[in-house]
Amino acid sequence: MAENTYFPIQQTPACPLKWNWSTVWCTQGVSSSCFRNKKLDIDINNFDEFHNHPEKIKEREIMLSGKWPTKENGGSGFCTYCKNIEDAGGTSDRMHMKTMPNQVPKELLADNKATRVTPKIFELFVKSTCNLMCTYCNTRDSSKIRAEVRKHGEITFPDGSKPNRMYNFQDHPDTMKYFEKSLDYLRRKGNELKRFHVLGGEPFLMKEMKQIYETIRTIKNRNLEFNVITNLMTDNVEEHIEIAEKLLRDHNIGRFDLTCSIDNWGPEAEYARTGLNCDKWLKNFDYVVNKKWIYLNIQSTMTTLTMRTYPDLIKILNDRRKTRKLHTEHQFVTGRDFMHPQIYGGKFWKEDFQNALNLMPDNDKNDQTLKAYWYGMWKSIKDLDIDRDQIDKGKFYLDSLDKRRNLNWRKVYPYLDI
Repeated sequence: MAENTYFPIQQTPACPLKWNWSTVWCTQGVSSSCFRNKKLDIDINNFDEFHNHPEKIKEREIMLSGKWPTKENGGSGFCTYCKNIEDAGGTSDRMHMKTMPNQVPKELLADNKATRVTPKIFELFVKSTCNLMCTYCNTRDSSKIRAEVRKHGEITFPDGSKPNRMYNFQDHPDTMKYFEKSLDYLRRKGNELKRFHVLGGEPFLMKEMKQIYETIRTIKNRNLEFNVITNLMTDNVEEHIEIAEKLLRDHNIGRFDLTCSIDNWGPEAEYARTGLNCDKWLKNFDYVVNKKWIYLNIQSTMTTLTMRTYPDLIKILNDRRKTRKLHTEHQFVTGRDFMHPQIYGGKFWKEDFQNALNLMPDNDKNDQTLKAYWYGMWKSIKDLDIDRDQIDKGKFYLDSLDKRRNLNWRKVYPYLDI
């Protein structure tokens, strides 16, 4: 068995994602190397260069010089999420990714100063087709929210500003061309990839999944990890799992990952992810839990609406951990400052952070890294004061959603009404 390889650049701000990861957003004709990062236009006539946009190369050069790609240093300034956590003494995404083996581009293995590289992780956003309206989501990522905004118009705050990214987004006219280019890239480069992800929207509702499966069947990469991110709220989960099992059995892939999105539990979860039904989610989840060949991951986003009952979700997961390994990811919301837990001040959430930390497993290095990441999230906000302007914005936003959705956030979250 070949020896594992790890990200070779030792300079502190250098981030593996800048070199090894690229997401293609077909609906926008852009790519990014982190979902928090700037999205850059793809030349459809020179598609293979999507990972080596001049701005990406520039930020790699800045990192190689030992600097963060802040605006002051000539970068985009989109790396502050990890920088803030690290400045507070916590463990960031960047640090966590450096522990992941065998994700180093071939060019970087040959030269640890290489800035033009071929990604090892290829992620594909095809369409916004979705059956949920998560409170922290947007028209770009959810067709349901897009329909809601078209019906009711944009939410506008009293000061005239509008929630970040809540615009009447239109798909790029060449969306399907970008999708076809992506499939062609996957056919040609699939044997060089370590990971391939499909996200949305909700992939299990997209008819394009059939073409993706057919493309993967042309690949014989026993090292490829194929990951689908799902909200587990569709009626066809079993059908897709059967297809994935055949891909694995036929050695088209080496591992199938299912990343299940859910943030917390109970009525608070069903409000935060409008359209979620916890009973249905748990039924589908228990089905995939019993498929031991699936690498199962749970992805949670921390907002003002999800923090308090995140420990309840951990309890649900811990019950299933008695029979198999589960992996978890958690991060703060981005692009919605008025929903970030920090606006209530660090002291407000101290007990909630500790409750979650006490429930998190500590069985191996991966568990310990994720606990360290959680603790880093806490350290990044623990000394912050209350921000009443953002709280007022958040309350106005939720009031506006309630009028559209016939809900009442004050009944679900009375402790937030301060």
